[in-house]
Amino acid sequence: MAKGENIFKRKDGRWEARYVKEYDYTGKIKYGYCYGKTYREAKEKAAQHKAAILNGTPIVSSRVRQKFSVYCDQWLNANKTRLKISTINKYESIFNKYIKIQLGHMDPAKFSNRTIEGFTNFLLETHHLSAKTVKDILIILQAVIKYTSKQLPGCMASIDFVFPKEEKKKYEYLLLMSKID
Repeated sequence: MAKGENIFKRKDGRWEARYVKEYDYTGKIKYGYCYGKTYREAKEKAAQHKAAILNGTPIVSSRVRQKFSVYCDQWLNANKTRLKISTINKYESIFNKYIKIQLGHMDPAKFSNRTIEGFTNFLLETHHLSAKTVKDILIILQAVIKYTSKQLPGCMASIDFVFPKEEKKKYEYLLLMSKID
């Protein structure tokens, strides 16, 4: 007798539970899958995923993800057609000098506000970069994180970027007055 739960036993002996993960732009259902050794285990995992979707909190899956440096390269390749060559070179330089060295080895799902704050402080204090340069780097990083979160739906937490305050330069003006006779 069907219970309407989308849980069934597979040929390999495991239990599979399907749940509605999202709807695409045409309204078609995209399912998520959870597996367990028992019916109850599969049902509990599916319930956790359903609750996470409703709450908007990500569940980090046990799947092996790519490192953040791979997503940086993917983002750059995806945007190459709309960027000038000089901009591409600048972005590659920023990725190689700062972003990939500090964040490239990390799992993007583990990024948090604290991670970005630490990276910002690293750029300001260790590399002694100006606030303007750090802001430029963070804007690029923000774009890559946004791209990555689209590649890993539901796995990344929302990150708030706090940009360093730029000091305003004081200009002294020299006024020359000429004497007109």
